[in-house]
Amino acid sequence: MKRRIPILALMLALVTLLCACAAPSVPQKGTENTPANLQEGNNYKADMENGNNTKESNGRVWPWEDPSITLPPFTGEVTEPGSVKSLKVLAVGDASARDAWYFFPQIAKEAGIEIKIAVLYAAGNLSTHQNENTKYTHYENTGDGWVTVSTEAKKADVLQSEAWDYFIVNQSIANSAKEDGYVVLNDLLGAAKTAVTAQNPNAKVLFMETWVYEANSRNNLFNGLRDFGDTWNKPHGPICALMLEAHQRITKSEVATCASLSKVSTNAKKDGVIPVGTAVHNMRGSYWTDGMTKDGEYLTTTGKTVAALMLFKSLTGYDINGMELSDPVFDHARPHLGVIKESVNNAYLHPYEVSPSVYDILD
Repeated sequence: MKRRIPILALMLALVTLLCACAAPSVPQKGTENTPANLQEGNNYKADMENGNNTKESNGRVWPWEDPSITLPPFTGEVTEPGSVKSLKVLAVGDASARDAWYFFPQIAKEAGIEIKIAVLYAAGNLSTHQNENTKYTHYENTGDGWVTVSTEAKKADVLQSEAWDYFIVNQSIANSAKEDGYVVLNDLLGAAKTAVTAQNPNAKVLFMETWVYEANSRNNLFNGLRDFGDTWNKPHGPICALMLEAHQRITKSEVATCASLSKVSTNAKKDGVIPVGTAVHNMRGSYWTDGMTKDGEYLTTTGKTVAALMLFKSLTGYDINGMELSDPVFDHARPHLGVIKESVNNAYLHPYEVSPSVYDILD
């Protein structure tokens, strides 16, 4: 018996080793070792349909791989490439502004446009930005990366420091669909217009539309928007009050009166609206569904690409269909440029209306 024990032990060890080798590895979603999950949030369906779980596709051809689905041509008026030589922009807002402008410099560089982008960040809403005593973190980018200029900047000082081409402000996501969230908008835009045109008579004052929460948002502020009754769970509708159910897709367009539409679109002090929120939600009408935010609230890298391209399209009027987005920061988005450009183009043409996508996945 003493001579058999080592043999039995060896056999058991070999069996254990063989079983371990044969067992399939299980992807650990939600960990630091899953790049797709880090890039596109915690939405499994979006990750799967991005080709990150190819075993789930069962040989299916996804829209971004289907040669029969092509980016529709842009049908509106366009500005000739090269007609915009430089841009000086002062953006004021909450973390939504930081997200939206993050990749703008790389797009401007591809178009050969010199830039000076200043983002004044402070947590809060439009009342926060109307208050002249608010202290901001001042980020700036002149084409060589984002730098922090100050953590106690005043809006008035930065306004007067440069002959800005554009002053752009946004409401916080939590307050974008509330009627009382726009009480100060007229005074804020009026004061900004006076200040910015004092340095540059041709300067424009614009309002950047933010996006709505993801359906899986865990932010407590999400509950505040449920005061809108059954409007929060419609799969299509007015961009400012819309809350998507998980993985529902847009099948048609709908325009309705809501806070952002009624308070912003009719405001006489603004020179225009940048429909970032509409572009983001247009993406949700494609195979992307709910995969546009990393936490239900703030944008993923792909979401930031959509926002930056929407800003670029709005400020330049360029036809973006031919842009390559060749900078390495867009490696994650490049396979999906078709649906990204479509979402931006549709938002540019229909800023208050969610548009259907040719890149939708039909059941």
